[in-house]
Amino acid sequence: MAVETYSAELNLVQRQDIELYGKVFASLAGIASYGDAARQIIQRVIDDLSSEIEEAPPTG
Repeated sequence: MAVETYSAELNLVQRQDIELYGKVFASLAGIASYGDAARQIIQRVIDDLSSEIEEAPPTG
């Protein structure tokens, strides 16, 4: 099983390591948002960041 991290790719061969990453993935997948709910979250962040940029005074 190959797992990519921020800085490297791990090749897991030990059963306990594979099971651990499988459990972590299942846990994260269980709390993730998908479809329309994910798009709404992304749009809300875009809107929030856009308003911050508009409100920020110019630098320089």
